[in-house]
Amino acid sequence: MAAETPKIEFTPTTIVLVFLAGILLTLIEIEAMEYSWDKLGIPHRWFFGLLIGSLFGSALNLPLARLGGKSEDHTLLAINLGGALLPAALAIYLLINRPETTVPAVIGAAVVTGLSFLVAQPMKGVGVAMPLFVAPLAAAAAGMVLAPDSPAVVAYVAGTLGTLIGADLLNLGRMRTIGAPIVSIGGAGTFDGVFLSGLLAVLLS
Repeated sequence: MAAETPKIEFTPTTIVLVFLAGILLTLIEIEAMEYSWDKLGIPHRWFFGLLIGSLFGSALNLPLARLGGKSEDHTLLAINLGGALLPAALAIYLLINRPETTVPAVIGAAVVTGLSFLVAQPMKGVGVAMPLFVAPLAAAAAGMVLAPDSPAVVAYVAGTLGTLIGADLLNLGRMRTIGAPIVSIGGAGTFDGVFLSGLLAVLLS
């Protein structure tokens, strides 16, 4: 006799526990993000604006161009608001306000760019994907080695810009071959690698 497939029953108690666990994880994540931005020296009045903008902005892809001309199987090239524009703007803001970190940040971004390019994989029908922890670990190490007095800024800049350049921009030439209807810089495949990379890099540093 064939074994029966186990069934999961969602009782009211189970639903409440799952809901409470979700709230707890959200609070922990927000606390970690707030601590990250504290280390970066970002004013608290900006915190929730940046958080909400990045999270909700991840659903907004701004069209840039068509790859493949006007054919029906063309790929739309876009840039993601939450995964590319906002993190890049914050990285530039940090560099402008912390000019002493420019050289180590550029070196760190170059290292992360190289690693991201090596591990990023264009996936047919999806876009560019990469392992989550490669960029933040490399960026955190760069921050601690290259700028021990201000590792958080270097880690964030290296983690965000390095991922965007190495995983997305340097792979634009291969985008036409993966068969995705839309390819977004900082989008689904690399959003975690950009948004979370910067924050994890700051925490690790």
